Amino acid sequence: MAQSHFKSFKEAVQTSALIVSVLFLVEAADMILQRGQRLTLTGLGIVPRTVAGLAGIAFSPLLHASPAHLLANALPLFVLLVLLFWDRHYYPALTLASIWFFSGLGT
Repeated sequence: MAQSHFKSFKEAVQTSALIVSVLFLVEAADMILQRGQRLTLTGLGIVPRTVAGLAGIAFSPLLHASPAHLLANALPLFVLLVLLFWDRHYYPALTLASIWFFSGLGT
């Protein structure tokens, strides 16, 4: 019994690390694009009172103002994601999708 529980915890850590890694990859891509002054991903964030800005609901959780902002969010996000994915009673995928979508609507 304890072995399957540990496997579940291991999967929760791996899934959480993958999600946080995606955030770092997006931030790295944004920094590279800004360095070339061609484009910035920040424009994909939520733009209030515009139809085009609605796409930001999908992208805004991935975007951060700076590397420091991302670093400040990464550890708490990782810990909370591990807890979410570890306890399957909360339907982790549905919970994460709901938080992602409804937090964007609230902005």
